[in-house]
Order: sequence, then C-alpha cells, then structure tokens
Amino acid sequence: MAERQLGRESNVVRPSYGGWGRVKRAVVNLAPEKFRLILKRYVLAHQRHCSESVDALMHQPLGNLLIVLILGITLSLPAGTYLVFSQAFQLGRLIEPAPKMTVFFKTNVSRVQAQALTHDWVSSFDRIESVEFIDNGQGLKDFTEAVNLDPELLEHLQINPLPHKAVIRLVNWSSEQAKDIQEHLYQQYDSVDWIQLDLVWMQRFQALLELFSKFFWVLTWALGMVVILTVSNTIRLAIEDRRQEIVVSKLVGATNAFVRRPFLYHGCFLGLFGGIFTLLLLKLAELYIAKPFAFLLEAYAFDVSTDQWRWALSLTVLVGASFLGLVGAWLAARRHLVDIEP
Repeated sequence: MAERQLGRESNVVRPSYGGWGRVKRAVVNLAPEKFRLILKRYVLAHQRHCSESVDALMHQPLGNLLIVLILGITLSLPAGTYLVFSQAFQLGRLIEPAPKMTVFFKTNVSRVQAQALTHDWVSSFDRIESVEFIDNGQGLKDFTEAVNLDPELLEHLQINPLPHKAVIRLVNWSSEQAKDIQEHLYQQYDSVDWIQLDLVWMQRFQALLELFSKFFWVLTWALGMVVILTVSNTIRLAIEDRRQEIVVSKLVGATNAFVRRPFLYHGCFLGLFGGIFTLLLLKLAELYIAKPFAFLLEAYAFDVSTDQWRWALSLTVLVGASFLGLVGAWLAARRHLVDIEP
C-alpha cells in the first residue's frame, strides 16, 4: 500500500510557477538573517581590502609620496586655471558696462511723438531697464561740445539737421536678445530711422571667455589622461610585486574581481591624496597673491564672493582625483590580472 501511494504521489504533476517561482525561492533564500550575513561579509571584505591598500601605501612611503606629489602638481594646473578664469569672469561681469542701444528717429518725427514712443518701450520690453530721451537741441549742443565747434556757427543754422534720439539700457540681456529687440523696433515702428547697438566690447569679451573655456577643457582632458596613465603604471608595478600572492589567491578560488579590489582602493587613495595635495598648493598660491588681489578689488570697489566656488572647487578636485585614480587602477588591474594564472 505504501509503495502504491508513493507511486501515485510521484505521478502527480505539480504546478510550475516559472519565473515567479524562482523569484519566490530567491526571496525565501534571502531572508533578513541571510541578507544581513551577506551584507556583513561584503562590508568586512571591503574593509580588509581597504586596509590592505593602506598597508601597501605605507610599505613604500617614499615611492608613493612621489606619486602623490606628481599627481598633485598635475591636477593643480587645471584647478588653478579654473580658479583664475572664474575670477576673471566675475571681474569681467563687474566691470562690464551696461549695453546701450541708441535709437535715432526720423527727422519728420516730432518731439512729442518720440517721447510717447520711448515711454511705450519701457512697458513693452522686459529687457529694457531705462530709456533716456534726448531731443535734437540737446543732441546738437552735445555734438558742438564734442567736436569743439564755435557756438556762434549754430546761430546761422535755420533748421536743426539732427534727429531726436533715445538711449536704451538693457538688463539681464544676451547678444541674441538685444538683436531681437533691435529687429522688433525696426519692424514695428516706422518712425525709427536707425539703431546703433553697442555690443562690440561685450562680444569680444565673450569670445575671449569662450577661447579660455576651450583651452581649460583641453588642458583638463590632457592632464587627466596623465593622471590615469601615472596611476595605471603604479598599479601595474604593484601587481607585479605581488604576483606570487595573486597566484596563491587564485589557487584557493579567488576570482579576478576579488583580487582586483585592493588595487582599486590603492589607485583611489593615490588620487585622493593627490587631490588633497592639489588643494594645499592652491591654498599656498592663494595666500601668496591674497594681498595684491585684495588691493585690486579695493581699488575698484569690487565685491567678489569666493566661499561658494571654493567649496565647489574643493569637492570637485577631491572627487575628480579619486575617480581618475580609480579609473587608472581599474585599467591596469583589468589588463594585467588576466595574465596571471596559477
């Protein structure tokens, strides 16, 4: 009877849950206790590999110190360039004159009509900060003073040949927006004869900043590759120095990922210490030029805030240097660990 019952039970087709059944079994296997145990092992492994990388740094202090100095000096070039360009950009924004747009009316437009149009422009355009109306009488007087003409010559003029004009000052503007306002005035107002847009200085300044920006990124990419290659070569030498230890680890079942982890920490720490040395060099340079820079700001009554970009630059340097060191270590470990087999 027992054998018959067992045979019937063996012939029963049990329902298959497919992918959901596998997910359910995985969830059961990852009970909170097991998950905490796996996480604990993972954290302990990383702690051990992190301490191993620190011991490797301390094992050869002079050589690693030289590498850190090289990385710090290399990274200080793009960081210092960014520092100088950011200060130049802020100073350029402070000394930047407000762009002016001079609108000349047609000679047949009366003073009252021209003044009414100027009041309408202030309320019609958000980018216009103010409009200064200058009638043709004042314009002729200013012209006479500018070219040193004899005022008695004006008495022989029966008709003033100069038109009325309006000087428009823009706010929160860009070159494209200023040109759009210029085109709109030409198209919508027949009384406008000619518009002179004073953007030459600002266009030159923006072109210079764009050139500096491209130079900065070229320098950053080039020196970033230098950092990666330097760390990669250092990690390659470290791998060769620990070849026998790597062979023994692979004999007992260690994977390439497991063996690679201490070298990744090694490269990351090299980059991090190089970034710290970079910030130290920048601080020394800042202290060296602090007095003349403060005197320059005081002479021109400039107020430049440096706290915001200082923290942002420090964080960017530390994170970027650590990332570059990690990339260099990963490239070296991925290339050379595969060749080491027991």
